[in-house]
Amino acid sequence: MAICKYCGAEIPDNAKFCTECGVRQPALEQEVPTAPVPPAEEPPVYTFAEPLSDSKAKVWDPERPSTGSRVVRILAVLVILVLLASAVYLSLADRDRANSGHLKINGFSLLSGVEKLEPDTDWYGDLQIRNHKGAGSLQNGSSEVWASIGTSPDGLYYFEIYDTEDVDEDTTPLLSMWIDLYDDRIVPRIGDKDAWFFDIWLDARDTAPLTLMLEDGRLGFSYPYNDGSESCDIRVSLMRLSP
Repeated sequence: MAICKYCGAEIPDNAKFCTECGVRQPALEQEVPTAPVPPAEEPPVYTFAEPLSDSKAKVWDPERPSTGSRVVRILAVLVILVLLASAVYLSLADRDRANSGHLKINGFSLLSGVEKLEPDTDWYGDLQIRNHKGAGSLQNGSSEVWASIGTSPDGLYYFEIYDTEDVDEDTTPLLSMWIDLYDDRIVPRIGDKDAWFFDIWLDARDTAPLTLMLEDGRLGFSYPYNDGSESCDIRVSLMRLSP
């Protein structure tokens, strides 16, 4: 039942006029249903799945070097280590060789750093011929020679050069002369036809050019050779053979 808004009498629902006072009843305001407001949606949350194991997937990492790059780096490090080890080994070998005072030349054991000449010693080196002119047996080039500082039975010193290491009483030396022996030099003592060099007899004028000087462990001289038919410059450099 409804109530008249003017007299308060009860009237039927939806009655347009009151049955007691007859006054027209105002239209009943009906509540218009409102559409429900949907709840605000929360923004979606994205999650990253855990990477698969290396056996199932490869995940790219910009800070992680590739396998090929790591191999190249390892090889580069190994090469550097090998080069450093080689340099150290060669340096130690050179130091040991220098300390021992021996060198190996053409299979012979030679002494370096000789500071004093002594009698009855053997020497090895090379004889160089330069600026050759004329016709003869000599020619430009270099050859191996052996030399000896010897002592005669009467106590005199001599110096001889050979073109072979196999010397016996029948071997003729390339150079032969009596000498005065000093700590750092050999001075020829040239008499009358008692000294020769190749095919010429030596005389007192050859004393100065045939004087051998000991410098930096080597014994040598330079000589202007001239026998009338050919001429050349001869240079000899020798190192002492190990006893």
